[in-house]
Amino acid sequence: MTTDITELAQLMKAAAEKATPGQWERGDGKHGGELLVYCDDALGSAVCEATSTYNAIPKYQRIHNLDFIAIANSANILALVEALEKAQQSVELVDV
Repeated sequence: MTTDITELAQLMKAAAEKATPGQWERGDGKHGGELLVYCDDALGSAVCEATSTYNAIPKYQRIHNLDFIAIANSANILALVEALEKAQQSVELVDV
């Protein structure tokens, strides 16, 4: 399977621009014991939660998933897309 990097980057950029801005962090216990990803710029509001009492995914894996979601925040996605676009422009200049 091949990936069109331009299309993927544009999809990620569009989604990131619509997402809650600011630093996202995984928290547990801060808001009543649930596992969540919150954003201080949104007055500490959760942007993602993993709160069910029964979940087929073990708690340690849900924590890893929330860590991933927190690092895949809008600022990091936009920085990644910008770096990809600059790298692609550099390659295009070399190919000319």
